[in-house]
Amino acid sequence: MASVREEDQLSDVCLDPGLAETLLSYLEEGRGRERGGVLLGSRGGEKVSIGGAVFPPQLAEATDHCAFDVSCIDTIRQAMTSLESPEIKRIAGTIVGWVHSHPGHGLFLSRTDRETFAAWIQLDDKAIAMVADPFLRRRPDQRIAWWHKERQGRHVAFEDLGSDVMTLRAASGVAEAISDTARDGRVWDVLAPRCIIRLFPAAGAPAARITSSEPDHPE
Repeated sequence: MASVREEDQLSDVCLDPGLAETLLSYLEEGRGRERGGVLLGSRGGEKVSIGGAVFPPQLAEATDHCAFDVSCIDTIRQAMTSLESPEIKRIAGTIVGWVHSHPGHGLFLSRTDRETFAAWIQLDDKAIAMVADPFLRRRPDQRIAWWHKERQGRHVAFEDLGSDVMTLRAASGVAEAISDTARDGRVWDVLAPRCIIRLFPAAGAPAARITSSEPDHPE
């Protein structure tokens, strides 16, 4: 296995516990079907902080694979560029990677996952891949792992990110920007700590439904 250059090493991917609860609960709702999305956050030195996540309309949701249109990444990127709030841009203005679930299968990158991740890295060599299995009988932080280039998978670090994670107001701003950019009539989901914003761009309502997310996983 090729070694990672020292200047390319990433030591931590930090996830707020509240956002992790939302993520695991949302992925568990897939009832055994995989879901894939995009991670928003910020980068600083050897650390990536996850501010929130966006799950675009899924082209496929099955027990062993999922897919969304690659054009959705451009939609999200354009939406983030259009944000007027410097604070939201700081927290969630950067696409830092890709996330998908392995419901009941464990934390690993399959051959297809590695091929997908290789394509991400060609466009952004700092990108991370994240896999979550909400059905693992482990602590929440051990149900989520990340990869960076050739590094082996590691569990995320739970950290109270405070002002570095999306508030409901910030998530609503992200949802509105995506709604204005997409306008495709399909369902998009924006995840922030303990809330999910579901939007229907064609309807012009950036926050059609806001739901509380409180997973019932044991610690």
